[in-house]
Amino acid sequence: MAAIIILGGHRTGTSLTARLVHELGFPAAPSPGRLLAPRGGHESDNPDGYYEDVAFLRLHRRMLGEHLASTGGWRNPCRNDAEILRLRDRYRGLIVARAESSPAWSFKDPRLCLLGDLLFTALTDLGIPFRVVTTRRPVIEVVTSLMRRGLPESDAARIAETFEAGQQAMLSLAANAGVPCLELWLASERTEQGGRSQVRDLQRFLGAEDAALTESLTKLVRFNR
Repeated sequence: MAAIIILGGHRTGTSLTARLVHELGFPAAPSPGRLLAPRGGHESDNPDGYYEDVAFLRLHRRMLGEHLASTGGWRNPCRNDAEILRLRDRYRGLIVARAESSPAWSFKDPRLCLLGDLLFTALTDLGIPFRVVTTRRPVIEVVTSLMRRGLPESDAARIAETFEAGQQAMLSLAANAGVPCLELWLASERTEQGGRSQVRDLQRFLGAEDAALTESLTKLVRFNR
């Protein structure tokens, strides 16, 4: 079995993908209480949940300086090397605990586009096999989606471009290390047939093929603009 890393920027279909992976037997957190809950008043952004482990999410936010008002929070993330070094052992401890809780598990946070190298290195050093499922969406669609949620166009464009560039860098690292990767354009597939095809691709990649499960999972595929 292996860890499944979902790699994609904000508004690219990562939450949908994480839910599908979760339903296919790779839990997104060791318990429901560790899953990120929707923010009050923002439930419509991801009505089915985010499927993010809050224990890792807290560390990622600090590693990107989101706790510092001077950096601009999640809209202007910047790697904080001092925090990364300080949190390194705690981070690896969480990874070990996740692997011990389940032989198959998954991990999703858009911030991995900027921090994925830390996770890849830790998993490799710890001897934990992993695969990458990456979600893609045209930048203009990401920008439009972020603006629809109240961000100024300049912020939305910067976020979309920053995370896409980071995603590509992390994919290159994974490819160079021989890590199996699957690319999904879930956010652009807006038909039932397209959704079913993507679900089947994901099932094959995870070794979880089952026709009945394909149909039940296809019904979960809804696209949030």
